[in-house]
Amino acid sequence: MKQRYKESITLAMQIILPIVVLIAAVEGLIISGVITTEPDEKLKNELYGYKNEEEYITANVTAEVIINYGDEK
Repeated sequence: MKQRYKESITLAMQIILPIVVLIAAVEGLIISGVITTEPDEKLKNELYGYKNEEEYITANVTAEVIINYGDEK
């Protein structure tokens, strides 16, 4: 019975331990910022067609201000 118990623990450790280590490693890379979900700025500019940072900023700013004084605008 002890032999079977040792074999089952050994098998579980051979499967579970690498999975836990892999999850911990990926989690560490995400927390440290090595793995991100946002694309690189250069790639983002290429995707949206912006050539430089100023164009990116001005392309995203559109505003209309209407002040209503009652009778006139």
